[in-house]
Amino acid sequence: MDPIFPPELEEMIFTTTAKLNPTMTPTFLRLARRFRIWLEPLLYETISDRHPGQIKTVIASMSSNSKPPSFLQTTVRRLYLSQYNSISRLNTLKLLQLCTNVEDLVDLGHFVTPQLLPVVAGLPLRRVAINVDQLSNFGTIPRIDFAPLVFPFLTHISIIDSHIFTDRFPPAASLASLPALAYLSTNRNIGWHTLGQILEACPKLKVLMHVCDSDRTDDARKMAASTPFPDPRFVVVVVHTTFLERWEAGTTQDGGIDLWVEVEDFVVQRRKEGTGPLLICRHN
Repeated sequence: MDPIFPPELEEMIFTTTAKLNPTMTPTFLRLARRFRIWLEPLLYETISDRHPGQIKTVIASMSSNSKPPSFLQTTVRRLYLSQYNSISRLNTLKLLQLCTNVEDLVDLGHFVTPQLLPVVAGLPLRRVAINVDQLSNFGTIPRIDFAPLVFPFLTHISIIDSHIFTDRFPPAASLASLPALAYLSTNRNIGWHTLGQILEACPKLKVLMHVCDSDRTDDARKMAASTPFPDPRFVVVVVHTTFLERWEAGTTQDGGIDLWVEVEDFVVQRRKEGTGPLLICRHN
């Protein structure tokens, strides 16, 4: 396919189109070599093991050396590792060792091992979602501690657990030591005392979000109504989507709504209005 526009303009047009319509990218790749050079990296910006075909392609490229190590280093920015993923711990380790510029990591704990932690600590992470209970089950990490020298850019932390014990939750002092932390969420009640400690210890925190599934709406209402501190940063959110759906909505370029952005706007509005502690913010 011969060029119609100047190269810079053509690249901008097709790159923008591919970001807005990701399903069209494979078709574009077959049209011309220059399209593959421009657009193939977009396919690897976000890697999720909930999409087996994508993971198989990545693992195959690692095994065959069909792509230089620098390709994954420069392209992969977001990585989702599910609790029931289909790749081995060895391949998970290799993947993290190669994707050295990952900024957004979801690891639900199934493959977090002592060998993996030093690799994760070396990433320039800005967003992290972890399963504290799974992590603690290894026995080597009774309580998560975030070191500011290891995670200097970390702005978002999501604690994703089916249940959680307060003594396993990251201590307030540890969270307060993170220079860039502005957003924190949990999906289980860790106790008013712990929540209050976090809000007091982290004045730079913009949002402390407690997430409830829609089948726990009554619990969410009770929690919101019984909030003991008048801090507008604390928000109880009832969601009607899975964590993966919300995460993917925040990573796409097709108009998906990032839950964090929506809740922060809600907090800003409450500050302007001078209203008390949150009630319920719904997110569909």
